[in-house]
Amino acid sequence: MDKTMILRSAFWSGRLTYRKWHGIVRKGPEGHNWIFVQSFLHLPMEWLLKEMNNEKFISIWPEVRKGFDKNKPLEAASLDAWDAIWGVIAAGDSQYPVSSEVARFPRMRR
Repeated sequence: MDKTMILRSAFWSGRLTYRKWHGIVRKGPEGHNWIFVQSFLHLPMEWLLKEMNNEKFISIWPEVRKGFDKNKPLEAASLDAWDAIWGVIAAGDSQYPVSSEVARFPRMRR
């Protein structure tokens, strides 16, 4: 599927180009947390992880997850799934709690 079409699944009401989205993702969630939350809610997991490498995901997820509303079922389910993925990638355990301290460790130390 085309990258532009994939982005439309999350940002259907605007004209966010792949180039602009990728630039925002490269910089990080500061000031753009809404774009990150929408990306993690609506974009295919495999595609999103491929677009940002594992180290980037590990480092930004503790901050991005603060933008999710645990009282909304879709967001709560997505949050749980991404937390499990973060735990597996960061520590090899899907039950490992998300921690910004662990995210700062070098890959080999984790």
